[in-house]
Amino acid sequence: MWLKATKLQDFYCSNIGKVAQRIIGAKLRTLLPDVKGQRILGLGFANPYLEIFGDDAGQILAAVPYCSGITCWRPEGSTMTISASELELPFLDLSLDIVVIIHALEYTGDTRIMLREVWRVLSDTGRLVVVVPNRHGLWSRVNKTPFGYGRPFSKAQILQVLDESLFTPIRTFQSLFVPPFESRLFLSSSNAIEVVGQYLAFGVSGVIISYATKQIYSATLLPEMTSKRKYAAIVE
Repeated sequence: MWLKATKLQDFYCSNIGKVAQRIIGAKLRTLLPDVKGQRILGLGFANPYLEIFGDDAGQILAAVPYCSGITCWRPEGSTMTISASELELPFLDLSLDIVVIIHALEYTGDTRIMLREVWRVLSDTGRLVVVVPNRHGLWSRVNKTPFGYGRPFSKAQILQVLDESLFTPIRTFQSLFVPPFESRLFLSSSNAIEVVGQYLAFGVSGVIISYATKQIYSATLLPEMTSKRKYAAIVE
């Protein structure tokens, strides 16, 4: 079940949401330090994180699922947002360089088709970053944040899902160790908690982040969808 975009927006306007955005965003930027001229797609509810790329990328797109309740979205900065099905992305084959998935894989009704669509639109040298709730963490057990809804994943589960969808995981790690509460003490200490958590709180992070590349061998393509696609414009 997909969360309404308004609930996600409210979360990222809250203090704990801003902390999550800062911590996860910093990890994404570390994984993707050089995006000059790259075509980037944020899939799910990625808008709060796409702004970290600034004007470096060649083009930044955000695809928000129809059922989130958004039918249109005014462009924010260099990001163009469209409403689309995660199971039938309106982009040509091999048309994107980077896809960032957040607030999506845990909600979709078919992870396999969704990831195969991502595989299709990524270039052969394309990169994928997936952020999912950690099954063993506190965030997935508290429904006051978006990470408490949908299907959480363990590290083994997300690695298996990616491998079965023809992606090669390069690096997978945990992040967001601060507890999901609007506590002034926790929020003010979030940076320190994140550092300490990497060493002492194994298995209890809020999210799991996986960086993967596309496998281009032994691919068995899914049948083409019967509906007529309309494609979004990609700037070359």
